[in-house]
Amino acid sequence: MIYDGIQHIKLAKLPSPEKLWELQTEGFNHLVNVSGIDLFQLYGAEGLHSFTVKQYSFKDVFSKSPQLGGGIIDFAEIGEHAYIAASTVEDRQSFYWAVIDVLENLKTQTPMFVFCHQGIGRSPCVLFAALAQWYEANYSQVFKVIKFLNAHAVITCLSYSAVKWFAEEFNRQSTP
Repeated sequence: MIYDGIQHIKLAKLPSPEKLWELQTEGFNHLVNVSGIDLFQLYGAEGLHSFTVKQYSFKDVFSKSPQLGGGIIDFAEIGEHAYIAASTVEDRQSFYWAVIDVLENLKTQTPMFVFCHQGIGRSPCVLFAALAQWYEANYSQVFKVIKFLNAHAVITCLSYSAVKWFAEEFNRQSTP
């Protein structure tokens, strides 16, 4: 059940030193950074010594794309090609590995903090792709979980396209 895993997930923006201390205190020691900002340059190795830090860098094409809502757009009509057209091969590979990292944490129930610079575009999309893949849940259900974890998260047409791209790519790489 998709709601079982959310106790191990926090989703927000780039953490402040106070937020890092709070995360450490709560046992959220795995950081999935898709902000494009190197945490080690920001806080130094000493400030991050108690965390496992995974960093992935890709362009935010999600935040400014048209948002979905009100049943205006049918999810089934959105394909992976929009994300392919809006991103580079390097961006897609970085996105792919960020989602894989989140999937590994879901599998082991590792408490994780997933974030991007503002917490509205990249990190919600990465988490969305991972939750949809792991729980094989419908997109409406995953959307509700994302909004529960971060009310400011923006899920756009390109977000859904990236989620579909990930699912196709994951299936291609998993099939011998």
